[in-house]
Amino acid sequence: MTSAVADVARRSDVDEFARHVAAEFRTDAVHLLFNNAGTTGGHSIVRGAEANWDRTFDVVWGGVLNGTRAFFPLLEAAQRSQVVNIASINATWGCLGAQGPHTAYCTAKFAVRGFTEALIVDFRVNAPHVTAAVVLPGHVATPIARRALESAGSESGRISDEYVARTRQSYASRGRVVDSLSDDDVRTLIMERIERFEQSAPTSAAEAATAILQGVRDGEWRIVVGPDAHAIDEAVRANPTAAYSQEFTDALTAKGHFVALVEPR
Repeated sequence: MTSAVADVARRSDVDEFARHVAAEFRTDAVHLLFNNAGTTGGHSIVRGAEANWDRTFDVVWGGVLNGTRAFFPLLEAAQRSQVVNIASINATWGCLGAQGPHTAYCTAKFAVRGFTEALIVDFRVNAPHVTAAVVLPGHVATPIARRALESAGSESGRISDEYVARTRQSYASRGRVVDSLSDDDVRTLIMERIERFEQSAPTSAAEAATAILQGVRDGEWRIVVGPDAHAIDEAVRANPTAAYSQEFTDALTAKGHFVALVEPR
């Protein structure tokens, strides 16, 4: 086992990591590549800060592109290899409910899914011993929301005034009145939401990893992970034109799916 600190949004960092892996294991071939780095932010292109949007897109989509490019020579050198890209069920449903814009993250995950599906044919024609699979997890118990808050809106463990202001603006855009709340009250709301996110996930990280590895072993190119992901996948396929309506969201939450994630009306 080896590890390294790298920014997946920077191609030079990922190239260096690929060289590190080859040197550490004294190999010129890699058989499995999992592109899994992620963050969240830039919820609205209308209200959100451009820097948050760009950072989310650069990590979530750029990290997958950089990882695939950096490691492809090692993958191509193997007798048989596979690229496994972790997208999200939000690569099929571009929101957190009818009132929940999640634009940068969803756009980036759609890109990951589209890229991976395109690679299936690209590899078949140009590198037939290499395959690709896309993973579509639902709500998994990870610290992604807390880590994103720490990187984008936290100062020495305290949620910044700027982040509080953006949260107020976000609530106001959805008709939620928070004028009577102090900044500390808003900070409490933010932390409570993050805690609900972490505690209400129907799938643990270990369960997700097990499902992903089993899908790879079974030769699946499209691996849906978690009961909520399966529910959304089936619902979007059954009625795609209704996917962004309030009724569609209500039907999902009525069955207990994404309750802690979907923005209330």
